[in-house]
Amino acid sequence: MRRRSIVWVAALGIVFALCSLTAGASGARPWGKLDQAVVAAAERDQRCALSAGEVAVLRGADGAAPSRMAGRKGIAGRAVAGDERFVIVAVGRNAAGVDLTDPSLAPVFRAGNGPDAPFLFPTGEVMVKFKLPATGKQAAAWVDAHGLTLVRPLALANTFLLKASSPSQSLAAAAAAAAADEVVFCVPNWLRQRSERRQDDPLYPYQWHLDNTGEVAGTVAGNDINVESVWAACKGSPEQVICIVDDGLEIAHKDLAANVVAGLSWDFIRKQADPTAGDHGTECGGVAAARGFNDVGVRGVAPEAGLSGHRIHGAGATDADEAEAEVRNCERISVYNNSWGPKDDGKRLEGPKEPTREAMTYGITHGRGGKGAIYTWAAGNGLMAGDDSNYDGYANWRYTIAVAASDSAGKQSDYSERGANLCVNAPSSGGADTGITTVDRSGPLGANKTGWGRAISPTSTSPTASAAPPPPAPPSPGPAR
Repeated sequence: MRRRSIVWVAALGIVFALCSLTAGASGARPWGKLDQAVVAAAERDQRCALSAGEVAVLRGADGAAPSRMAGRKGIAGRAVAGDERFVIVAVGRNAAGVDLTDPSLAPVFRAGNGPDAPFLFPTGEVMVKFKLPATGKQAAAWVDAHGLTLVRPLALANTFLLKASSPSQSLAAAAAAAAADEVVFCVPNWLRQRSERRQDDPLYPYQWHLDNTGEVAGTVAGNDINVESVWAACKGSPEQVICIVDDGLEIAHKDLAANVVAGLSWDFIRKQADPTAGDHGTECGGVAAARGFNDVGVRGVAPEAGLSGHRIHGAGATDADEAEAEVRNCERISVYNNSWGPKDDGKRLEGPKEPTREAMTYGITHGRGGKGAIYTWAAGNGLMAGDDSNYDGYANWRYTIAVAASDSAGKQSDYSERGANLCVNAPSSGGADTGITTVDRSGPLGANKTGWGRAISPTSTSPTASAAPPPPAPPSPGPAR
């Protein structure tokens, strides 16, 4: 799901009992062609279970869309999830006829029981980190000896992205290569289900969270972040860059474009410099750094700070993309804002994998001109499900700043999780209160087709967002167009 300098690391005592899914009345393991020892190791390491009747169909090597690839491979069934990179198909009893040695087909695992448990699957790629620096030629020789193909270096020291002959084979290849003396780690590049941390609350035309006089219905005077007193001394600068790591950022938005720093954004899904996609990240970007004092839309908390976007989320994110997104351009990026994380259902204990931990460790020691990059993380939206931010290894990691949310009355938002790891709280939304206002995707792509902004919810540097009906014509300053 979508969820901050030093944080408390709480002692966690959660035991997960994940029951393996079975196929048929006999209780036999599904996907008989798979190496069961490799599957069992993956289930143990990832705290997941192999799905008996689901397969992930990947985009073809020739660029064919996943849906077209499914037709080519004769994969029939109900589409469960997907984006431009993949589609998960529930094939049911037809699973026995699926050839999982095919490079475009991957076994699907679930992190828990039931159809709503988060999915994950191997992409066919492997990440390796060498103990000593390796040239491209040396890395190529090593990966060839292990039956892999070198794809490219990752934005992590001595770390490379490799490719196996198929997603299934990547599990066995990574396990075998991990035992080599010369590597720090060698792990499959899993694609994991992630979702934004957002709430569906109404939109109002005033930014009461910046300066609350109590004039907006449902708010309490003084319940704000008192930022206007800061603007006289500092509104941010292009050298102080906030990177929104999310589902995209509309860098041409007329209330964001003036602050977007050229060359610092990247779409990890489409492999291009324009991360414009989704909506959640654009809303977060508006809260953080919408251009202020320009007679357009809203003001961000830092209205003249630099802004960039790293798009890693479609229906999920790979471990490699997740790691690189937290360290790419860290010498120029000051803050990495993350309003996402594991599913907030109170049933799981999950945190960043080793590549992401390596990336963020490098960021806090070398980023921001040697001062260390700052990582903010939304604490979580699962309070009503009994979830606790202590259980979220991203929000509860020692190098992240976990941010909770309060409503317009200054009380804990009804979704915002508790936790000893929480470092800061900020106004957002909750229940039937007045949510804060930010930018929206332009034109018909916006949640409110009139072009006005959205109410938003659980906070990090920029809180996450929720859809809302269009408001009446607002006074100045109004919600973003």
